[in-house]
Amino acid sequence: MFRARHERLRPLLAERQLDALVLASLPNLTYISGFSGSAGLLIVTADRLYLLIDFRYSAAVARAAAGGALAPALDAVQIDGSYDRSLARWLAERRFRRVGFEASHLSVARYETWRREVAAQHSASSSKGASSNQGAPAIEWVPVEGAVEVGRLRKDACEIEVFREAALR
Repeated sequence: MFRARHERLRPLLAERQLDALVLASLPNLTYISGFSGSAGLLIVTADRLYLLIDFRYSAAVARAAAGGALAPALDAVQIDGSYDRSLARWLAERRFRRVGFEASHLSVARYETWRREVAAQHSASSSKGASSNQGAPAIEWVPVEGAVEVGRLRKDACEIEVFREAALR
Protein backbone atom coordinates (compact mmCIF):
# COMPACT_ATOMS: atom_id res chain seq x y z
CA MET A 1 0.00 0.00 0.00
CA PHE A 2 2.68 2.54 1.00
CA ARG A 3 4.86 1.47 -1.91
CA ALA A 4 1.99 2.20 -4.33
CA ARG A 5 1.41 5.61 -2.75
CA HIS A 6 5.09 6.47 -3.11
CA GLU A 7 4.98 5.22 -6.71
CA ARG A 8 2.19 7.71 -7.50
CA LEU A 9 4.48 10.59 -6.55
CA ARG A 10 7.36 9.51 -8.80
CA PRO A 11 5.87 10.87 -12.05
CA LEU A 12 5.40 14.27 -10.41
CA LEU A 13 9.02 14.30 -9.28
CA ALA A 14 10.17 13.43 -12.80
CA GLU A 15 7.76 15.78 -14.58
CA ARG A 16 8.74 18.76 -12.40
CA GLN A 17 12.41 17.68 -12.37
CA LEU A 18 12.37 17.64 -8.57
CA ASP A 19 15.15 16.00 -6.61
CA ALA A 20 12.86 15.89 -3.58
CA LEU A 21 9.46 16.93 -2.28
CA VAL A 22 9.04 18.09 1.32
CA LEU A 23 5.74 17.19 2.96
CA ALA A 24 4.81 19.20 6.05
CA SER A 25 1.08 18.47 6.09
CA LEU A 26 0.60 15.79 8.75
CA PRO A 27 -2.35 14.05 6.99
CA ASN A 28 -0.29 13.82 3.78
CA LEU A 29 2.78 12.71 5.70
CA THR A 30 0.74 9.94 7.35
CA TYR A 31 -0.84 8.88 4.05
CA ILE A 32 2.54 8.44 2.34
CA SER A 33 4.64 7.09 5.23
CA GLY A 34 2.32 5.63 7.85
CA PHE A 35 3.78 7.87 10.57
CA SER A 36 1.04 9.50 12.63
CA GLY A 37 2.84 11.71 15.13
CA SER A 38 2.01 15.33 15.86
CA ALA A 39 5.25 16.69 14.36
CA GLY A 40 7.61 15.70 11.58
CA LEU A 41 8.67 16.38 8.02
CA LEU A 42 8.77 13.87 5.18
CA ILE A 43 11.24 14.24 2.33
CA VAL A 44 10.18 12.22 -0.70
CA THR A 45 12.75 11.29 -3.34
CA ALA A 46 12.27 8.94 -6.28
CA ASP A 47 13.63 5.96 -4.36
CA ARG A 48 13.39 6.77 -0.63
CA LEU A 49 11.32 8.50 2.03
CA TYR A 50 13.14 10.35 4.79
CA LEU A 51 11.17 11.09 7.94
CA LEU A 52 12.62 13.86 10.11
CA ILE A 53 11.48 13.30 13.70
CA ASP A 54 12.56 14.46 17.11
CA PHE A 55 13.51 12.26 20.06
CA ARG A 56 9.88 11.88 21.22
CA TYR A 57 9.06 9.61 18.28
CA SER A 58 12.19 7.47 17.88
CA ALA A 59 10.99 4.45 19.86
CA ALA A 60 7.47 4.58 18.40
CA VAL A 61 8.81 4.79 14.84
CA ALA A 62 11.17 1.85 15.45
CA ARG A 63 8.28 -0.27 16.80
CA ALA A 64 5.95 0.72 13.94
CA ALA A 65 8.65 -0.06 11.36
CA ALA A 66 9.35 -3.44 12.93
CA GLY A 67 5.62 -4.20 12.84
CA GLY A 68 5.31 -3.26 9.17
CA ALA A 69 3.12 -0.22 9.87
CA LEU A 70 5.41 2.20 8.01
CA ALA A 71 6.42 2.56 4.38
CA PRO A 72 9.16 0.04 3.49
CA ALA A 73 11.33 2.70 1.80
CA LEU A 74 11.27 4.91 4.91
CA ASP A 75 14.42 6.06 6.69
CA ALA A 76 13.79 7.77 10.03
CA VAL A 77 16.20 10.61 10.76
CA GLN A 78 16.25 11.80 14.36
CA ILE A 79 16.87 15.52 14.60
CA ASP A 80 17.97 17.78 17.41
CA GLY A 81 16.39 21.19 17.80
CA SER A 82 14.32 22.99 15.20
CA TYR A 83 12.64 21.04 12.41
CA ASP A 84 13.24 23.90 9.99
CA ARG A 85 16.95 24.19 10.77
CA SER A 86 17.33 20.40 10.66
CA LEU A 87 15.60 20.28 7.27
CA ALA A 88 18.00 22.93 5.99
CA ARG A 89 20.99 21.00 7.32
CA TRP A 90 19.73 17.72 5.83
CA LEU A 91 19.11 19.29 2.41
CA ALA A 92 22.45 21.11 2.46
CA GLU A 93 24.26 17.78 2.90
CA ARG A 94 22.86 16.59 -0.43
CA ARG A 95 23.31 17.88 -3.96
CA PHE A 96 19.64 18.63 -4.56
CA ARG A 97 19.00 21.42 -7.04
CA ARG A 98 15.17 21.52 -7.13
CA VAL A 99 13.05 20.81 -4.07
CA GLY A 100 9.27 20.92 -4.10
CA PHE A 101 7.09 21.93 -1.18
CA GLU A 102 3.35 21.77 -0.47
CA ALA A 103 2.42 25.34 -1.33
CA SER A 104 -1.09 25.18 0.10
CA HIS A 105 0.11 23.73 3.42
CA LEU A 106 3.08 25.98 4.10
CA SER A 107 2.84 29.50 5.46
CA VAL A 108 4.84 32.22 3.77
CA ALA A 109 6.74 32.74 7.02
CA ARG A 110 7.77 29.08 7.23
CA TYR A 111 8.71 29.00 3.53
CA GLU A 112 10.91 32.06 4.06
CA THR A 113 12.51 30.35 7.07
CA TRP A 114 13.28 27.27 4.98
CA ARG A 115 14.68 29.36 2.15
CA ARG A 116 16.81 31.46 4.51
CA GLU A 117 18.07 28.44 6.53
CA VAL A 118 19.00 26.46 3.41
CA ALA A 119 20.81 29.48 1.94
CA ALA A 120 22.71 29.95 5.21
CA GLN A 121 23.67 26.25 5.33
CA HIS A 122 24.79 26.33 1.70
CA SER A 123 26.86 29.46 2.18
CA ALA A 124 28.41 28.14 5.42
CA SER A 125 29.47 24.86 3.81
CA SER A 126 30.75 26.65 0.68
CA SER A 127 32.85 29.05 2.75
CA LYS A 128 34.34 26.14 4.71
CA GLY A 129 35.29 24.46 1.46
CA ALA A 130 33.19 21.40 2.22
CA SER A 131 33.89 18.97 -0.57
CA SER A 132 30.34 17.62 -0.55
CA ASN A 133 28.88 21.00 -1.47
CA GLN A 134 31.60 22.64 -3.55
CA GLY A 135 30.13 23.78 -6.81
CA ALA A 136 26.63 22.75 -5.76
CA PRO A 137 24.04 25.31 -6.82
CA ALA A 138 21.68 26.80 -4.27
CA ILE A 139 18.35 25.02 -3.99
CA GLU A 140 15.50 26.19 -6.17
CA TRP A 141 12.24 25.88 -4.22
CA VAL A 142 9.29 24.76 -6.36
CA PRO A 143 5.70 25.20 -5.13
CA VAL A 144 3.59 22.09 -5.68
CA GLU A 145 -0.20 21.90 -5.34
CA GLY A 146 -2.21 18.78 -4.55
CA ALA A 147 0.58 16.25 -5.09
CA VAL A 148 -0.66 13.90 -2.39
CA GLU A 149 -4.30 14.98 -2.32
CA VAL A 150 -4.90 13.83 -5.90
CA GLY A 151 -3.80 10.32 -4.94
CA ARG A 152 -5.95 10.41 -1.82
CA LEU A 153 -9.13 11.00 -3.87
CA ARG A 154 -9.20 7.43 -5.16
CA LYS A 155 -9.33 4.99 -2.27
CA ASP A 156 -7.05 1.97 -2.32
CA ALA A 157 -8.03 -1.50 -1.11
CA CYS A 158 -6.75 -0.87 2.42
CA GLU A 159 -8.79 2.32 2.78
CA ILE A 160 -11.92 0.63 1.43
CA GLU A 161 -11.48 -2.16 3.97
CA VAL A 162 -11.21 0.39 6.78
CA PHE A 163 -14.48 1.99 5.60
CA ARG A 164 -16.18 -1.42 5.49
CA GLU A 165 -15.02 -2.25 9.00
CA ALA A 166 -16.17 1.15 10.27
CA ALA A 167 -19.59 0.66 8.68
CA LEU A 168 -19.94 -2.76 10.32
CA ARG A 169 -19.13 -1.33 13.74
